[in-house]
Amino acid sequence: MGTEKKANFGSMEATFGMQATIGGQSDFMFVTINRFRSPGKYRPVYKSECKTPSAGVFEWTTLTIDTDTLANADDHMEILFQIWLHKTNGNHKKVS
Repeated sequence: MGTEKKANFGSMEATFGMQATIGGQSDFMFVTINRFRSPGKYRPVYKSECKTPSAGVFEWTTLTIDTDTLANADDHMEILFQIWLHKTNGNHKKVS
């Protein structure tokens, strides 16, 4: 069964280049981007690849995502970026 979408769904995009310097970290890390749902509640809409730092800097692949997925096409909607320390057992640790 299909779902209806507005005529211009996905027509606007946002592009992010993501990098971070986190002292003392050499393990794999990844980034999540989360869409605002209600005060204090977010839903993940993107999870990056796991990366290790190069010369002390974590740099993830540039991301282009449509604004409907990211923020329901609302230019003023909050989004939340989080950086996670990857753990092989699945118990990832939030760094920021």
